[in-house]
Amino acid sequence: MGTVEERPIVIGLAFERPPSMVACFGAHADDIEIGAAATIGRLAESNPECRFLFAIASGDGLRAAEAEASAAKLLGDRVSIHLGGFGDGFLPYDDPAAVKRFFGSVVDGTDPDLVICPTSRDRHQDHRFVGELTHQIMRDQWILEYEIPKSDADLTRPGVYVPLTSAEAMAKLDHLDSHFASQQEKPWYDR
Repeated sequence: MGTVEERPIVIGLAFERPPSMVACFGAHADDIEIGAAATIGRLAESNPECRFLFAIASGDGLRAAEAEASAAKLLGDRVSIHLGGFGDGFLPYDDPAAVKRFFGSVVDGTDPDLVICPTSRDRHQDHRFVGELTHQIMRDQWILEYEIPKSDADLTRPGVYVPLTSAEAMAKLDHLDSHFASQQEKPWYDR
């Protein structure tokens, strides 16, 4: 019986070959950046040939424009962003089969090396639903789940923890502040 080579699960993630594609899933226009902007930034910086795909269930009008500008600032022309236009706050109740078909169509014909999505243990049903769908659709990929910090104490025990430097944390906050102005008056928003 052979031995299994152990590889640490850290960021910079240990890949057998540099990743060529990372697929990121979100329920809302700002979820991916709130949950994983610094991790995505590290992956992009350390893998300059890597492409990124953002699939976001809800987002239209101003929210769509914010999502597109944010993704472009974060990744430039290395990102392809797909917005589903489903009702904000109505997942999974607003035609769950259509949402699943949307996510499936976005990744159809792709083979991401890594998938990043909300944790399937999130208490907010829309985040949880997207996390669950991601695991149904992406069956052969390595999936990292991100946490969206909230005040309702649903933080879970992470399988992989990516510590940020103070500079990375401040850069992430600055990015969120400058790209998602529509959310800053919400009662839940706090830098």
